[in-house]
Amino acid sequence: MKKALIASNKYILVCSLIIQSSLIFAAEPVPIENPLTKRELAKEQKEYTDRDIFELIKSQQVPGDKRSFSIRKGDGKLSLGARALNEYYFYRNAVLLNSNLPDEYGFFKTTADIFMQTHWGKKKYGHKAIEAFFNLRHKSEWGLFGKSTGTQKATSSVGQVSTKKHSHSASKPLMWLKDAWVKLSLNATFGYVGENIHFLKAGFFPFQLGRGISLGQGYGTPKDFLGIYNQLNDFSTPGILFTGSLMKKVLEYDLYYAKYDEKGQSFGQTFASTRENHVGKRTFPFRGVAKDDELWALQLRWTAANSKRYGTLDINPYIFYNEASDKTVEFESDSKSRLGTGGVSVEYLHPRFEIGGECAFNFGYEELYNIDRNVIKLKTDVDGTTKEVYSHVQQADNLAFDLNLISAPAIPTTKTAIIANEDAPDQTKVYGTGPPFYKNNSRRFRPGYCNQYRGWMVVGDMSYIMPSVGCRISLGAGAASGDQNPHKEEVNKNYKGFIGLHELYTGNRVRSIFFLDRRSIKRPLTLVDSVSDASVEDTTFSDLWYLGIGGTFKPTFKNHKCILNMNSMFFFKQHPSKKYDRFKEVAGNRELGGISEDNASPYLGYELNIISEYTIFTDFKVSAKLAAFMPGSYYSDIKGTPLRDDIFARLEQADKQKLDSANYRISNHTAYFVNFRFDYRF
Repeated sequence: MKKALIASNKYILVCSLIIQSSLIFAAEPVPIENPLTKRELAKEQKEYTDRDIFELIKSQQVPGDKRSFSIRKGDGKLSLGARALNEYYFYRNAVLLNSNLPDEYGFFKTTADIFMQTHWGKKKYGHKAIEAFFNLRHKSEWGLFGKSTGTQKATSSVGQVSTKKHSHSASKPLMWLKDAWVKLSLNATFGYVGENIHFLKAGFFPFQLGRGISLGQGYGTPKDFLGIYNQLNDFSTPGILFTGSLMKKVLEYDLYYAKYDEKGQSFGQTFASTRENHVGKRTFPFRGVAKDDELWALQLRWTAANSKRYGTLDINPYIFYNEASDKTVEFESDSKSRLGTGGVSVEYLHPRFEIGGECAFNFGYEELYNIDRNVIKLKTDVDGTTKEVYSHVQQADNLAFDLNLISAPAIPTTKTAIIANEDAPDQTKVYGTGPPFYKNNSRRFRPGYCNQYRGWMVVGDMSYIMPSVGCRISLGAGAASGDQNPHKEEVNKNYKGFIGLHELYTGNRVRSIFFLDRRSIKRPLTLVDSVSDASVEDTTFSDLWYLGIGGTFKPTFKNHKCILNMNSMFFFKQHPSKKYDRFKEVAGNRELGGISEDNASPYLGYELNIISEYTIFTDFKVSAKLAAFMPGSYYSDIKGTPLRDDIFARLEQADKQKLDSANYRISNHTAYFVNFRFDYRF
C-alpha cells in the first residue's frame, strides 16, 4: 500500500509536469516586459509591496489592473481594498524524509486582508504630503482556527518547580493588525522647495536591506540555538524610517530604527528577577534598564548608470547594528547579542539580460553570562513518590561520596547549604556539615564566555531574456558560511556561521519553494563527537551553498495570462559534519548510537519545482506550486541520527534491540510538496 501511494504521488508530479509543459507549446507567446519599465514600476510600489514569499496584498495601482474603490475630496484620496486567498497544502516525507513514518499531512488555509490607504497634498506640493496605510489580516487553517492567534509562550509554577513554556490558542477566527503606518513629507512640513524630497515614516511596516538575506521582513524568524530571536510574528516590525533622495534619480538613502523587543517600559519589567541564576547576582537579581532589542540600519541606493540602450546599474551598500540584551540560550536573560552586518547588493538590468548579486559579512559578538544551572525539578522514585529535588546537586551520607548517592532534596536545610556554596564553582568540592554531604554536578556552573560573529554570505544570479518567444532562462548560485553549535564548547571563540536577521530568502531569479521557502526538512547542525549535536537544528540561509537553473515562460492561453516557472536546484552543506553510525562497535559490543570518524558527504540534495499562475479574470488568479526534494548522500550518511524529541526514545517497547531505530528517525526518502490557491484581490 505504501509503495502504491508513493508511486501515485510520483505519477501526479510527472503528470503535472507534462500538462504544464503542454500548455507552454499550446499557448501563444507574448513579449516579456521591458526590464526598465519593471524597474520604474518596482520603485513606485516599493513602499507597499512585500517579498513574494509573504504574498501580501497589492495596495498601489498597477497599470492595466482594476482600480481600487476610492473617494476623493479636494486634495485628498481614500482607497479601500481587500484580498481573499484560499489554499490547499500537501506534504509528504517533508520533515524526517522517512516514508516508514506517518510523515504526511495536508490542510486548507484561508488568508483575508482588508486595507485602507489615504493621502493628501499631491496637487498642492507635487507629491504626497501625508500618507497612511492600514492592513487588517485574518489567517487560519480550516478546523484549527487558533493556530495563528495563540498567546505568547509562558512558564507556570508547581510548588518550587517552573514548568516548560506553553501557550493557549483562541477558539474563534480572529483578525489582527498586519501593517499600520503614517508617512510625512519633511519638505511639505518645513516649507522646503527642491527636487530632493525627504520623508519620515513610522509605525508597523515591512523593511529589508538588499535582497532581505542580512536583514529581512520575517519578523522573528526562528534561530533557536542563538539568543537572537525565536518567535515568528505575522505582522510587520514596528519602526521609524527616514528616507529620501540626495541626488534625484541617482542617490537615495534609508535611515532605519526598529524596536524588536521591549523590556523596560514599566517598573515591573525593570525590577523583574531574571538574574537569580547568575553567579554573584542573588542579592541583586533585577533585570535593570536598557535591556531592549533594537536595531539601527543605513542603506544607500545608487543608480550608477541609467540608459535605455545600455541598461541600468543599481548599487546598494548597507550596514546595520542590532543590540539585543536579556536573550535566552538556556535560561531567561542568560546572554546578550551585539550583531552587526555590512554588505552590498548590485543589480544590472538590460533589455536582453539581467545580472545581480549580494555579499555580506557579520561582526559583533554573543556574550553568555556565568550562570548556575541548578534548578528545582520534580522526580518520581521507584515507589511512585514524587518530590522536589535539585537538578545539579547530589547528596550522600559519607565523605567518601560513593554510597547512597541521590539527588539532593529541595528542603530548607539543603537550600541553606547550597546557597552558601553557589558562588564557589569547585566541581570536586564536598560541602555541608553533614551528614548528609553535598557535591555539585560537573555541569552545574556555566562559565562566562564570548562567541565572536564571523559569518559571511554571497549570492548571484543572471537571466537571459528572449522577448520574441516570451521566455527567460536564469542561473543562480549562492553560499553562506556554517559552523558547529557555538555553545558546545564553553570557551571564547569565533562563530563562523552566517546569521541573517529575520531572514526568509528563497532565491531571486532562481527560486526554491521547498528547501528554502517551506523549511520543514530537518537540518541538524554539524555532528562532531556526540549525538547531542543533532538536537540543534538550523534551517535558515546558513551553512549552505547551492547551484540552480530556472526558466520562465509567459504565454496567453485563450486570451488569459499564464506564467510558468520551473526551477532545478542542488544544495550542499558548507561546514563538514561527521557520519552517524547507529550500530557503532565499542569494545566488541554493538552500542546504539555513535559518531563515525569519517566525514559525511556535503551533498544535501536536489529540488525540482514548478510554479504556475493563471489569470482567469482581472485580479482573480489560480496558481499551483509543485516540488520534489531528492535527498543527497549527506542524509544517507546521517540516517538514523536521533534529533530533538526523538520518536524512537519515546516508544513504549521493552526490548528495542529487535527494532531498527532508523525506521523512526531522519532518513533519506524523497519528499513532496503541493500547493493550490485561489487568489482574488480588489
